[in-house]
Amino acid sequence: MWSVWRARKDRQHGKIPINVRAAINRAIDVCINLIPVKENEEGVRRPTRVQRWQRPARNALKVNIDGAFTAEERSGATGAVARDSDGSFLMATARRLTAVSSALAAEAEALWEGVRLVHSVTTGSVVMETDSLELVSLWSKRAFQRSELAPVFCDINELAASFSSFSVVHARRSANKAAHACAKFAASTEFDVWANDPPSFLVQILQDDYNHIVE
Repeated sequence: MWSVWRARKDRQHGKIPINVRAAINRAIDVCINLIPVKENEEGVRRPTRVQRWQRPARNALKVNIDGAFTAEERSGATGAVARDSDGSFLMATARRLTAVSSALAAEAEALWEGVRLVHSVTTGSVVMETDSLELVSLWSKRAFQRSELAPVFCDINELAASFSSFSVVHARRSANKAAHACAKFAASTEFDVWANDPPSFLVQILQDDYNHIVE
C-alpha cells in the first residue's frame, strides 16, 4: 500500500512514477506473508486434526455411504458400508450407475442403497453418514421442496419407517474412506454385496478405523 501511495505522489509532483502493477504485486506479496499462523503457547504450529470414523451409539448401526459421478459419461457409482457400535464390519455394497444426472443424484442413490442394505437386518437405530453436505441439507428439507430427488427420498422414507430412529449426518471424507473405496470398486463391477467378511480392498481401511476407536 505504501508503494501505491508513493507512486501516486510521484505522479502528482511530476516525478517518474514506479510501475503501478509492480507496486500492487508487491503489496499482495506482503499481505500473503503477513497472514497469521495459528500457534500455541510454545510457538509451535498446531497440526490440523483429521476427522476419523467414530462408532455409533450402543445398539445402533452406522452406514457410511458415498456416491461417485463421471460428468463426461453421465454415469456413476455408489458404495455403502455398515458397522455396529463395536466398530465391527457387518455388510457392504458397491453398485455401478449406468445413467445418473448429477453428483448429487449419485449421492442420493448411495443413500437409498445404504438404507436398502440394512433394511432387512435391523429394526433398531440407524445412522447414515455421508461426506456430502448438500445431500444432508436437502434431506433435512425434503418435506418443503420438490427436487428431482423427491422420488428417491420418498422411497428412502418408506424403507426407513421400519427403523426405531433414522438420521442422515455429515462427516469429512477422511471419516468416510470405506464407503469411498466401495464406490471406487464399483467401476469394475455391476453390483456386489458382502456380509460378515469384508472384501480384500476394504480390510486395511476397516482395520485402521477400528484401531483408531480402540486407542
